[in-house]
Amino acid sequence: MRWLVAVIAPLIAAVPVLAEGIVFWDNFDYGWGTECNSNRNQAAFTTAWPIVGGCNSLQVDDDYDGTCPDGFRGWDPLFYVEHGRDQFLQNVKNLVPLIYDLDPSMDAVNGSNEEPLVLEVYVNMKPDNQKERATTFWIQLFAADDLAPNNQNLIHNDCVLTNETPSNPHNSIAFGGYPKLLPCVECPNLPECQPPDGPPLLNADAFYNGDRWTLLETDVPVPGPALRPAPGASWWTITIKTDTVDITVDSDAYGVVTRTDIPRYHTGPFQAIGLGSCEKSDYPSYIDHVVLSGGYLTTLVTGACCLVDGSCNNVTAAECVAQNGTWNGEGSICAGVICCPVPWADIDFDGDVDQVDLGLWQRCYSGPGYAYAEGCECYDRHAVTGMQGGDGDVDFSDFIWFGYCATGPTVPLDIYNPPANCMP
Repeated sequence: MRWLVAVIAPLIAAVPVLAEGIVFWDNFDYGWGTECNSNRNQAAFTTAWPIVGGCNSLQVDDDYDGTCPDGFRGWDPLFYVEHGRDQFLQNVKNLVPLIYDLDPSMDAVNGSNEEPLVLEVYVNMKPDNQKERATTFWIQLFAADDLAPNNQNLIHNDCVLTNETPSNPHNSIAFGGYPKLLPCVECPNLPECQPPDGPPLLNADAFYNGDRWTLLETDVPVPGPALRPAPGASWWTITIKTDTVDITVDSDAYGVVTRTDIPRYHTGPFQAIGLGSCEKSDYPSYIDHVVLSGGYLTTLVTGACCLVDGSCNNVTAAECVAQNGTWNGEGSICAGVICCPVPWADIDFDGDVDQVDLGLWQRCYSGPGYAYAEGCECYDRHAVTGMQGGDGDVDFSDFIWFGYCATGPTVPLDIYNPPANCMP
């Protein structure tokens, strides 16, 4: 079903899950006046963020030193209103309260082929001296406080560049200008790193698909025209579908350029909008008319994630991968799973499997047919596979699997190259 504008939700509290209305909107003004109008189909809503009156846009300053503050969550700390340079204080726009007003059982929004989620923003880069190619700014949607990475460089072989960064999964997607993708520290002789004057220049916009950044050059990562950083004014439209994303840049410089069916690695829902990159931008950019519309309401999919130390967190699959954990599937919870440390036989966590670990293991010995004590679940091994989950006791058959993993004092157990028959 389709949902209405979140800002008027209190007037229609019993509305079902609706779409094709505006989920979120802000033009950084208190309200619309004729002098603030644009060619976008907007209405006279009060802004969701506390900004001074007048016809304002949001500016990313070029004086930022590039240091990421602790706890950064989306809005660059030196965003300010262009007129009056008032400090912009809020970090991100959390969509969860708006979604909750529409349906208290939901906490996220997503897009599908049938119900695409559309994110639009007006962006104005400086139109002189190729500044648009040197400006760092992107817009992103994310969930679980898990933003796109901002410390990536393009993969290269002896400074021959590829168009993508290494895998670095997060619960987010992002699009915009990201010159810092260029490995200019390692490869200072790259032509892009040595323009006649000014900072490094990027020849294509970048897209983060939930796993890695990719420069949207011609036919990368799928067939289609290149998306170039546009000088002056442009409208970005990001259409999020089930497994893919379409991106349109409508600029005064290049007209309308659209890329379709860009693969989407993070297919989960979103809970917040973020602007900025927490990176120094060599030139400012101006942002206005942020609009999120369409899509469908849903809940954030989490599951139990077993970490290498045996602890457990209820997180998304991408978060679990990022923590080198093992995800137990959608809807699983830590209270219902058994998480064993890796390697399970290193009971004292000192890196080896020796007599100290054996002594600790003996505390769990119950004997054949006798149930082990609480907390001894990880030492009940399957008689054939050696994996956790045996016959309900801890006895000699389990000791055999422990013995396979023995290394001796100060001899580390390499989980990637374990002793013969050891199932770490």
